[in-house]
Amino acid sequence: MNQVPYQPMQPQTTVVQVQQPQIPAEYKPIGAWAFFGWQLLFNLPIVGTIMILVFALGGTANINLKNFARSYLIAWLIIGGIVLLTFLVILLIALITGVGISALIPWDEIMR
Repeated sequence: MNQVPYQPMQPQTTVVQVQQPQIPAEYKPIGAWAFFGWQLLFNLPIVGTIMILVFALGGTANINLKNFARSYLIAWLIIGGIVLLTFLVILLIALITGVGISALIPWDEIMR
């Protein structure tokens, strides 16, 4: 008798290709490195301010980038408000106590 030597059965593999959902360009996510790059750009003194204003006011079709620029703008407005409020409180204290601003902040000693 002719016997065929033992051959183990190979498992059958099936390749399934899954269709990725087609996301419109305005909803494409922004990667972590892109966020890092936009933060670097937004922190440049003049160019960054212009870019934040352009993107926050609708200069881009990508909603994620628009919202990121708006969040940066809101953070700047909050920080600016806190600085302004602090200055006004110091000014009010100086006016109430009759002490001049130069007495509260001794610039002549600081500049030496």
